[in-house]
Amino acid sequence: MSANTFPTLMEAFFTERLVHQKHVSAHTLASYRDTFCLLLRYAEQRLHKAPSRLALENLDAPLISEFLDHLQESRGTSARSRNVRLAAIHSFFRYAALQAPDHGGLIERVLAIPSKRYERSPIAYLTQPEIEALLATPDLSTWLGRRDRTLLLVALQTGLRVSELIGLRWQDVSLDTGAHVCCQGKGRKRRCTPLRKDAIAVLRAWRCEQPYDPSAPVFPTTRGTPLSRDGVAYILVKHLTRARQQCPSLEGKRVSPHVLRHSAAMALLNSGVDCAVIALWLGHESMETTQIYLHASLSTRQPRQTALPGVIVQTMPCSPSSKASNNAVLGRPSCKGLSGSRGTTRHYPRLRIMAKRMCRRPFRDLTPAHRLLDRLLHMRLMQMIPPILMGSRHQRQRLGREQPLPHQLPGRPLILLRQGTGQKSPCIA
Repeated sequence: MSANTFPTLMEAFFTERLVHQKHVSAHTLASYRDTFCLLLRYAEQRLHKAPSRLALENLDAPLISEFLDHLQESRGTSARSRNVRLAAIHSFFRYAALQAPDHGGLIERVLAIPSKRYERSPIAYLTQPEIEALLATPDLSTWLGRRDRTLLLVALQTGLRVSELIGLRWQDVSLDTGAHVCCQGKGRKRRCTPLRKDAIAVLRAWRCEQPYDPSAPVFPTTRGTPLSRDGVAYILVKHLTRARQQCPSLEGKRVSPHVLRHSAAMALLNSGVDCAVIALWLGHESMETTQIYLHASLSTRQPRQTALPGVIVQTMPCSPSSKASNNAVLGRPSCKGLSGSRGTTRHYPRLRIMAKRMCRRPFRDLTPAHRLLDRLLHMRLMQMIPPILMGSRHQRQRLGREQPLPHQLPGRPLILLRQGTGQKSPCIA
């Protein structure tokens, strides 16, 4: 048998490429396995050939495109899951390009299949009344009810992924001083997540009901084996059905186990926890992933933020005199008469920056909404200010000293007023 046949390439891709060379996780292997099981099943129905008789040239770009469309139309796969299947196929054909260069043209056409764009809808999460309604549904008089409530409470407080939640062992849980749970998340990164007092009390009571075995799962089935993903989803759906009778706002909400993770992140953000801390709490690779919670929080807080005390929203047309007023507000001496100043500012919408204290109370006494707005203004200010507003380097040299940057001015926070639009619609950075 030739070394470049499709069955041989497929076997080498899984055993050599994924397992030995890349050492991918078990979840990645399972995802790739499911992708090719679906592909081979579709190719068998389409070409009337058994998977063992398929050749690489049978899996051309038109067949792969039809397979991806079949996933969305017949199986109801979302565009995001479709892209996951396509990524697995691309990974195999990139490996095949090195092993079967005589099929380079076919491989190039398959690799040229693009990912499908999809709409990014706002994240779904549970509010505090909905969380309380969900936690009140399990029957605490039964073993299953106590397990389910412990599972839901830990998930809502720690924000663990489903794979991390069902993989917890008692040796990963510390209920002494500095109580926390340790888990291994994406990228084989281990992290520790702190526990609150109510979760500590529930876990201690739940541990007393379990036989002492550090390697035993924290949330077992009735047979003592770890719960599966489908098992967690079944538990959530069962208690959501009861919670919807007590909390009407849950009607129409699609709540999956991952929504519990979103709910934990939103609860932290609404409590005033910094985004960097939330990223570490959830095990995110970068801060950009955490921004989705910030955007969701802003969308819910927008009507209240526009009416916060201390926020001044003003619009006015640009004029040559606005430069002098900006310098006065920023604490700069006037640049009038300097040869380095240019009159180009009248052609652009201007941002007037006013440094003003939001209230006279200390920062630690501000409400979470005030603290969130303060943090946003300091994080985003430098990305919004036109360079000409800061003054050129030549102007600062003529003045004989470096001018303070807006975020270095005394007072907190910095309030932005947008000018030049002639509209009086609220605008907050």
